[in-house]
Amino acid sequence: MVHFLRLERLMFVASSLVLLAFVGCERTDVQQPAANSPTATASESTSPDVRLLSGRYLLQGVTVQASDGRSRPLSGTMELRVSGEEYTARFSTKTVLPGEIVPVPASVEGEGMGFVRGRSMVGSTTSRMRLDRGEDEGTPGSGTAEELRVISTALSEVAEDGSIVIRLQNEPAEGNDYSPSVSILNAHRIGDLIDVAGGPPSR
Repeated sequence: MVHFLRLERLMFVASSLVLLAFVGCERTDVQQPAANSPTATASESTSPDVRLLSGRYLLQGVTVQASDGRSRPLSGTMELRVSGEEYTARFSTKTVLPGEIVPVPASVEGEGMGFVRGRSMVGSTTSRMRLDRGEDEGTPGSGTAEELRVISTALSEVAEDGSIVIRLQNEPAEGNDYSPSVSILNAHRIGDLIDVAGGPPSR
C-alpha cells in the first residue's frame, strides 16, 4: 500500500508537470515550423483523424487528493463528439469516498468542452458529485446526502490506437467544499454515438 501511494503521488507530480509544460508551449517567442517544412509534414501525418474520435468510451482511472496523496478509483463512460477543431463531452462515473465508518459510494456526472490541437485536446469540465447513501446510513430511500460542484482543467492526449489519456486538475466551484485533486483516466472507445432521434449512429 505504501508503494502504491508513493506511485500515486508521483502520478500527481507528473500530471502537474505536464500541465506546466503545456502552458509553457504557449509562449509567443517559440517559433512554429513552416507549413511546408519536414517537421510540419511529419506532425500532420501522425495526427489522428478527428472524425474518428467521436464515440462512446469506457473510462478507468484514479483520483488523487492533493492534500494527502490519498487515491480512489474512478470508472464509468463518456460520450465524446468532435466537430471541426472543437469537442464536447458528457460523462458518468462512479467512485468511492472515505466515510466516518465505511467508504461511501459516489456518482460523478458532468460535461466538458474544448479544442482539438493535433493529438491533444484542451478544455474544461463541470461535474456534480453526489454521495450515494442508503437507508442504513441515515438517508431515507436511495437518495443522496449532498451534491458538490467541481470544475476542472482538462488536458488529453490521443494515442496511436485511438485510446485517450485524460488528465484533470480539479477545483471546487464557488461555494463548494472540496479539496483540490487530480484525476488520470484512460478512455477506450466502445462504440459509435447513438442518435437520440433514432437516426443512424453519429461518428
